[in-house]
Amino acid sequence: MDDILGKETITALAETKYNLFIGTNSGLYVKDRSTEKVTHFTHNIDDRDSLIGDHIKDIAVRSDEEVWIATTDGISIHDTHRSGFNNLLGKPDDRLLFSHSFVTSLATDNDNSMLVGSFNGISHLFPTKNGYNFNNIYRKNKPSSNEINRLIVDKFGHIWSSSPDGISVFDSVNRQSHFLGQRDHVSSGHFSQRASVLTEDGSILFGGTNGLTVIAPEQILFSPAQLGNGGNSATKIQITALDLNEKTLPFGLLPHTDQMFDIPPGTRSLRVGFILSDYSAPNDVRYSYKLEGIDSEWIRIPDNTPPVAIYTNLPSGHYALHMRAEVLGLHSYQKEARFLFKVAPRWYEHWQIGIAVAALNLLALYLAVLFRTFLLERRTRRLQHLVDDRTHELQQANKQLSELANTDVLTGLLNRRALMAKLSELHQDALLNENAISIAMLDVDHFKKINDRYGHLVGDDVMRNAASIIRNNIRQEDFAGRYGGDEFIIAISASIEMSRHIAERIRNEFTKIVIKNGETELKITVSIGLFEITTEESISIALDKADSLLYWAKNNGRNRVES
Repeated sequence: MDDILGKETITALAETKYNLFIGTNSGLYVKDRSTEKVTHFTHNIDDRDSLIGDHIKDIAVRSDEEVWIATTDGISIHDTHRSGFNNLLGKPDDRLLFSHSFVTSLATDNDNSMLVGSFNGISHLFPTKNGYNFNNIYRKNKPSSNEINRLIVDKFGHIWSSSPDGISVFDSVNRQSHFLGQRDHVSSGHFSQRASVLTEDGSILFGGTNGLTVIAPEQILFSPAQLGNGGNSATKIQITALDLNEKTLPFGLLPHTDQMFDIPPGTRSLRVGFILSDYSAPNDVRYSYKLEGIDSEWIRIPDNTPPVAIYTNLPSGHYALHMRAEVLGLHSYQKEARFLFKVAPRWYEHWQIGIAVAALNLLALYLAVLFRTFLLERRTRRLQHLVDDRTHELQQANKQLSELANTDVLTGLLNRRALMAKLSELHQDALLNENAISIAMLDVDHFKKINDRYGHLVGDDVMRNAASIIRNNIRQEDFAGRYGGDEFIIAISASIEMSRHIAERIRNEFTKIVIKNGETELKITVSIGLFEITTEESISIALDKADSLLYWAKNNGRNRVES
């Protein structure tokens, strides 16, 4: 045995009437008392029934047949009636398992159930027909670390636990947990994982950096002195200091709690010191405060720091500063108090000044809007004038372009393209409205001879005079255009009788004009073919027939209208 364990660090020991269990950092050794045989168990990743972890933290005996082994990887249960181990892993999100696989301590409860201490607290095992169920226990007041070093169950069923920074007790009946402090005559400090024991008289011993702590559960839990050590009516929160603009108020002028205190206007900073009148264990008191209307949550004052509430630049109004003192320990209690105060308004915070300032602001805003509106309207007018000018120029340019595109340059009448388009529109409208229209084709008599004898300038003058006569002798609803050469087309929105009257008037006007070329005077006559369009005929057919009638007028002596 000495040869086997000579170089091992022993971390836990336990015995039954059959075996001796030795925990180390490299597995579990089990010595059979009857055969003196020593078996070394270690973790095998390929064997689910092997030891769950090699670092043994604690060993607990539930019976001579069942032994629990705590490791840094979970719990292994050794049963003499089966080979291998029954292994349990912790899961923080599973309420039916203990909360952490790094198990630090094991203990049997008075009903022989099992308690498991881990990094996340304490778990309680409840055996069932189908296996093991765990109920995770969390401290109600937990200023100490969640890591559990050691668990001990006293004869009253209370669970005592040591941790790196203190001792706590859990009442499994009332399900309440308390951290022991100075008021319970328990000093703080780091407590060792293995240095603890439950003595025969029921006392509990914990060893740590501050020596040995001896706890008598019946004295701490049930003594009249301890039971009456909660806060009484004489224990209350008192204001100890009040600074306004960093000037300390004399002690005799300090306000009492729940008494209204007036703070003068212009106060930029407020500092309120307070304390609980329980001086038995000042290190066990936790202070916090909250200013109603300003703070949404309680502000915790750090430990070992004087309880002081500080505020700056508070607006005028009524306030209530809530002060709280929480006394920790086995018989914890809580006290609250209020400091009522009113901050007087500064001169500019009076409602009359506010109304005046608001009125001036509204007036200034109204004037600014008016001025801005004036500028925008003036700019809009300028832009509108500019747009109107540019629009007029564009319309004029478009009109000129349209006239250039649709007007014969020499005569000023419609050119052939525009004439044909307008004839088509007139024809469609006449078909829809059943209106009568007539086409007059006009040709200047002997125009080629005039052109050849007197030149193109005289010919152009003849054409311009002809266009002028036509333009001046047709109605507003009629139109005319140059069809080609010396031929003109006149569209007359009337029956053949009315159209003939108009054509005769035009022909007669030609006989009245005289065109002078030096000393020579030229007489001009025209021949006209007139045709009324029927619903069955197109424009091209009507033009052909008007051309035929013009041909007859020339053959019949010229200077006449044929229809």
